[in-house]
Amino acid sequence: MDNWQDKTEWKDFWLLTPEQVPLLSGMTDKGRLGFAIQLKFMEMYGRFPSSGKDVSMDVIQYLAQQLGLSGDLFSSYEPLDRQGLRHRQTIRKLLGYRPSADSDLRQLFDWLCAEVLPLDPKAHHAREAAFDWFREQRTEPPAKAHLERVIRSATYHYEETLLSSIYNRLTDNHKSVIKKLLPDKKKETDDDSDNKENIFSIIKKEPGKPSLDNILFVISQLTALDELGLNADLVRGIPPKFIEIYRQRCAAESVREIRRHPVSIRYPMIIMYCWRRRQQLTDALTEMLMQLIHNLGTRAEKKVDKKQFAAFKKVRGKAKLLFRMAEATADQPDGVIKEVVYPVVAQRTLQRLVEEFNTLGSDPELEVHESIRASYGAHYRRMLLPVLDQLDFQSGNHLYRPVIDAINNFSTFN
Repeated sequence: MDNWQDKTEWKDFWLLTPEQVPLLSGMTDKGRLGFAIQLKFMEMYGRFPSSGKDVSMDVIQYLAQQLGLSGDLFSSYEPLDRQGLRHRQTIRKLLGYRPSADSDLRQLFDWLCAEVLPLDPKAHHAREAAFDWFREQRTEPPAKAHLERVIRSATYHYEETLLSSIYNRLTDNHKSVIKKLLPDKKKETDDDSDNKENIFSIIKKEPGKPSLDNILFVISQLTALDELGLNADLVRGIPPKFIEIYRQRCAAESVREIRRHPVSIRYPMIIMYCWRRRQQLTDALTEMLMQLIHNLGTRAEKKVDKKQFAAFKKVRGKAKLLFRMAEATADQPDGVIKEVVYPVVAQRTLQRLVEEFNTLGSDPELEVHESIRASYGAHYRRMLLPVLDQLDFQSGNHLYRPVIDAINNFSTFN
């Protein structure tokens, strides 16, 4: 029973109307119940039940109650015997349905390819969609096995058409680079260990946590992908869900398994995987770069905070010391510092106080900035040019235009 039938109002959909009840006159009790069930089922779903198992027991009991009969009678009713088929013919005329013909199946085939499969390439919901289509056409769908064959045929045709469209767009350069990514077979082992370091296996590796080495590794992956000369025209008209299916398939298969596919499947699969992989790696590079910059600032701030905190704790009991010094100088305003102050507060302590307040009085933001520049210059500077080569920076805000121009000029100059 469908989800909507879990609600209390489901009975309204299975209620025999005053116009339908007279149609049952002159029939046996079993025939009346069977006719009523087939009539309401066809009215509801646009098709007849293939067997009694298609009808919920709640529905059977409810229709039987309306007719004053026992629901057990339906167990002896055969929808596909002579009586059941005769009932179906009467119901078709009554509801304005007709059996499906070859022309209907051809239209269904085209409709699936144009409307359903672009959103659901694996046809997970194609059967339900087909039933809806037949109901709109006031046409009875074919037998389940026949309908499944049409759906499988449409799915295969749709998939083959998309793969062929990509393959036909490939240039000799694309095919040459793909061959480099998937070199000819060598002596293979079950774990594919001889292929662990080929280029395609490297491209498939995950970037890892933000670090200079991992950023440079992602850039090397993107550089390898750049050799393919990927562009949007290669996947023009290919639904994103279809691309994602082949990306997942390619990611899950070993290089040896991918090589076993014919070129008409292998090459488009590699193109779709690399197209999405380049987008993923570009996003990963951007996120890693932002996280690395954030980490640089955070570490610099912690370093400055630690320095200031250590300086603040250098001299303990500052308030008491300052009080004693003030008291001594107030009592002897004309005295000599060495004779009045130093006996109360040692000279070394006063020097440490001066150092502490000099440290605390410095500009923390400037120190943070200098710390970031030091880390960048000593370690992270070598990632700048490779990052600028891989990422295109753009902005629609004219206030940031000078920054964008500076980045472009820097890249061109270097």
